[in-house]
Amino acid sequence: GDIKMKDYYNKIKYFEQIEKIPSQIYYHYTSLEALYNIISSKTFRLTSLKSSNDKKELFYKPDMFLYDLEKIITKETDDKVKEYFKQFNLETKIQEFPDSSATVDLAAKALNCEPCRIAKSLSFLVNNNAILIITAGDTKVDNKKFKEIFQTKAKMLTPEEVKTLIGHEIGGVCPFAVNEGVKIYLDESLKRFTTVFPACGSANSAIELTIEELEKYSNYKQWVDVCKLNSL
Repeated sequence: GDIKMKDYYNKIKYFEQIEKIPSQIYYHYTSLEALYNIISSKTFRLTSLKSSNDKKELFYKPDMFLYDLEKIITKETDDKVKEYFKQFNLETKIQEFPDSSATVDLAAKALNCEPCRIAKSLSFLVNNNAILIITAGDTKVDNKKFKEIFQTKAKMLTPEEVKTLIGHEIGGVCPFAVNEGVKIYLDESLKRFTTVFPACGSANSAIELTIEELEKYSNYKQWVDVCKLNSL
């Protein structure tokens, strides 16, 4: 309460004035009086970043805002995938990480597995329809094979199109809980593995599935051979 706060305030003032202990070890970017008033009133006011006494905040704070905004946006798609797997009692199999797993290398590091076992989702536009090709982490699209199967050049979606047409954000794209009409294709490169790790709608999640489970829960249209190893 106020009595304890005042007692704490007086003790700090004593150490500052009598013991000559520098006050900056107790607070940062404000005076002790201002800190006391903030805590006592239980309110504080936001000021323009242009008035900041540290120019680095002009860059740091917008980055923090964008980071938090991204978490809010990706949480929506992440929850959508969790709800999808809940109907199969598999939502607890979804793994979430404190750091990003948005790329193959980051996902492999988070999962402590080989990058090739990451089932990455590549999005394309075919005849004005969005499709997903789920392929192994060590592959890339073979343009010649792609054209033979889909009768058109491989045209990847832009990040904005991915969110709108697929229903997931870049970094969390997966074949689960996608928008209606999105066709899923599984690349033959995945058949090398017993289990693989696709993302789960956010840039810090994944789930381990057998190939049979991937077939079942992705509602895939067909297997295709349109990718080649990155080394080729």
